[in-house]
Amino acid sequence: MSRLVAVVGRANVGKSALVNRLSRSSKAIVTKVAGTTRDQNIMAVNWQGQVFKVCDTGGMDLSSKGELAQKTNDLAWKAIKSANAVLFVVDRKSGLLGEDKDIFAKLRKLSKPVLVVINKVDVDKHLNDLADFHTLGADNFWPVSALHDVGIAQLEEDLAQVLNIRPVMLDKKMALATDIAINDVSSDGTLPDDILSDDIETSDNSANYEHKDGQQEKKKGKIKKNFIKDCPTLVILGRPNVGKSTLANRWIGKDRLMVSDNSGTTRDAIDVLINYHQQNILLIDTAGIRRKSKITLETELMSVKSALRSMERADICLLLLDAKTKFTDQDAKIVSLALARHKPLIIAINKWDAYEKDSMSTSSYREDFFIEQPYLKYVDIMFISALTGQRTYQLLDRISELYQTLHKKISSPDINRVIGYINDNYQLNISGGRKFKIKYATQVGTNPPTFALYANFPESVSQDFERYVLGQFRKFFIFRGIAIRLFWRSKYGKQTKKRGR
Repeated sequence: MSRLVAVVGRANVGKSALVNRLSRSSKAIVTKVAGTTRDQNIMAVNWQGQVFKVCDTGGMDLSSKGELAQKTNDLAWKAIKSANAVLFVVDRKSGLLGEDKDIFAKLRKLSKPVLVVINKVDVDKHLNDLADFHTLGADNFWPVSALHDVGIAQLEEDLAQVLNIRPVMLDKKMALATDIAINDVSSDGTLPDDILSDDIETSDNSANYEHKDGQQEKKKGKIKKNFIKDCPTLVILGRPNVGKSTLANRWIGKDRLMVSDNSGTTRDAIDVLINYHQQNILLIDTAGIRRKSKITLETELMSVKSALRSMERADICLLLLDAKTKFTDQDAKIVSLALARHKPLIIAINKWDAYEKDSMSTSSYREDFFIEQPYLKYVDIMFISALTGQRTYQLLDRISELYQTLHKKISSPDINRVIGYINDNYQLNISGGRKFKIKYATQVGTNPPTFALYANFPESVSQDFERYVLGQFRKFFIFRGIAIRLFWRSKYGKQTKKRGR
C-alpha cells in the first residue's frame, strides 16, 4: 500500500520547498510571496528503494473568512484526513505565531503521527532560536533547512520509521531501475495521482456515466485507479478563469482542484490521473496564461512558465475558451506554442450552457471561427459546459481517439498511392520549366506522425504546396487534429527541409 504524507502549515513557511527537497524535484512553485500554493500537489519520494507520496498544500489560515482561504483550508484538511502522517511546518525566522498554535491544536487531536518540522534552520547557531517552539508541547522537533538540505536525511529516516517503511538493499543496477520506474510516472518525478490513499475507492467516470441521447446519466459504480505506463497526457491550457480547474474536477469526480470566480486561482501545474473506459489519462491543470505585459507578479510569471513546461511533456493540448468572449491574440499565441511543438490540439468552448443560442448556433460558431482562423480548420471544436457536464465525456472520447491516431502507422504502399494522387493533381511550378515530382515517401515516426518525402527538387517546396500535402495526408489518413511533420529530402537521401504543422 502506497503511503501518503500531508505537508501543512501556515503560508510562506517553506512547505513547497520542503516537498521539492524530499521529492528531488522543482515542480512545486516556490516564491517569497505568501499563499503561492493553493491546490494539492502530490509527488513521489524515493527513500532507499522505497516509495511514498508527499502532498504539498496551500497555506492554512483558520481565522480568515475569505473564499480562497476557506477553499485552501478545506483542501488541506482533505489531504490531512487521507494521510498516514502529517508534517507540520513552522518557520524559524518568524518564530512561533498564534496561527501556528491554532493549527497545531487541531492537528494534535488527530489519531495519526504529526511531526513538527522547523524550517529555515540553516546553520548550527540557529538552533538557539527554537526555544519558543517548545511551548507547542510536541514530543519532538525536526530542525531543517529545505533550501540548503540541512536535516533532511534525518527527517526522511524518522518519517520512514513512522510510516513503517524499511530500506530495500539494492545493487547499482536495481537502484537505477527504481529511479527509472519513478521517473516513468512523470518527467518531473511526480506521482500523478488524484487518489490520496490507496484504500480510498474513487470514481471511474466510464462506470459512473453513460451516454443517452447526448446526455450524461449518473449511475452507481466505483473502481480503484491503477497507474499504467501507456496513458495519454493531456494539458489543459487557456487564459485565466475560462474553467480549466472546473473541467478537471468534473472528470476527476470530486473537488480536488480549487475553483473560484477570481482569475489566477491555479498556480502550480497539477498532475491528476483519471480512468475513463479502462483507459488511464493523465490530466495537467495549468495556470491561466496572460499576455506578458499583463503579468505583474513573480508568482504568476512562474505559473505561466510552469504551464509552458507542461505543454512540453503533454501528448495532447486542450485549449479551453470561454463561449462569452472572443478568440483573442493571447489564445492565438497559445495555439502557436502548441503547433510549434507539433502537439495535437483540440479546442473546447466552455460555458456553452450560458451562451445565447439557437439550433444552428454550433454550426454558425464553427463557421465564423474558421473564417477568422483558417489555419485551424483541421482542429476539432467541441462545445461543453464543465459546470453541468454537457459533452465533457464526449470530449474525453475524442481525446482518446486523438491519442490512438498519434500512434497510427501508415504502410508505405498506402502513402505512395496518396503521393501519386498529389503528383497528378498539383503541379508545382519551379524555375527553368523543370517539373517537380515526389519520388516516394515513407513514415519514419509517430507522436507526432512524421514522414520523409523524397523529391527531385526538395528545395523548391513552397508553403502553399506543403499545406496541400498536409491536407491530403489528413484527408486520406484521417489525421484530423494531429500535427504532422514532413522531412523533405533529395532522391539521394540528403535532407533539405523540415516542416510540418
